Amino acid sequence: MNEDQRVMQSQENPPDLEQLYLTYRPYAFSVAYRMLGSVTDAEDIVQDWFTEMHGRSLSGIHNVKAYVAKSITNRCLNLMQSASRRRETYVGEWLPEPLPDAYVAQVDGPYEAAEQADTLSYAYLVMLERLTATERTVFLLREVFEYDYGLIAEVVGKSEASCRKILSRVKQNLGSKASLPPITIASPDSRAALMSRFAAAIQHYDIGEMVSLLTQDAVLVSDGGGRARAAINPIISRERVVALLTSQRAFKKLRIWDIRLMEMNGGLSLVYLEENTARAVITLELSPEDNLIQQVLIVVNPDKLGHIRAEMGKELTV
Repeated sequence: MNEDQRVMQSQENPPDLEQLYLTYRPYAFSVAYRMLGSVTDAEDIVQDWFTEMHGRSLSGIHNVKAYVAKSITNRCLNLMQSASRRRETYVGEWLPEPLPDAYVAQVDGPYEAAEQADTLSYAYLVMLERLTATERTVFLLREVFEYDYGLIAEVVGKSEASCRKILSRVKQNLGSKASLPPITIASPDSRAALMSRFAAAIQHYDIGEMVSLLTQDAVLVSDGGGRARAAINPIISRERVVALLTSQRAFKKLRIWDIRLMEMNGGLSLVYLEENTARAVITLELSPEDNLIQQVLIVVNPDKLGHIRAEMGKELTV
């Protein structure tokens, strides 16, 4: 796809703003969320862009989808570059905002089905945090959204050859984790059963059960952002993760809050609620070899949970 294909100088029936919004808002959010890992920031980026488009002529736009992707990605890049400085002062580990599938389904549009189908797993978004803003942009635009190097080069301000090298380096560094979609062996029912056992092990301080659920090299990462109590650094090894999750002094409130099993980021997560307000989300990443838990990812920062509602999940009793 070259410049002539992306942009025409004249077009008989250009899309109006309302049509553009209704048709491409879900896709624009899809791009922004994958770029930023933040529901709130993605919503703001999309809303601000459509607001700024008000009154502008769309007669020069030929490939509207590519135009939306380029515009949204440019804004995300600017935000990511400033956010990298803010991350330096962020308290503890930073995890992406969990995205309930029901939240996405509330937005109607022709891209809804595709958005649901290719939703990246939460663990995959966590992995993307290892990349620089430029690396993440090149990787997502090429591997997820399948744009050509011409458009990608325009977005990141580099040559096509440089973008190819960046992608090659990212793939080499990520190894098998760069494959799309991530490997999932466990069926939805077996995953739900495992998550129920995990929640029960926390609830009942069951050390033996928790040991049986985790891989030997299990890692726990929690994100409180200084707004809620959380481990500042990752907890590494099965022994340390078990000790924390079954401690009578840690995560006390998880044992008194209501629990929902909720579809998020194309998988399942545990959501803990206090009077219908989400207080914690736990996502488990399983080992592809034995379906044991190799990552426990916990978000308790209230700023990242405001879009989650109790009715989006199923009540879980443990």
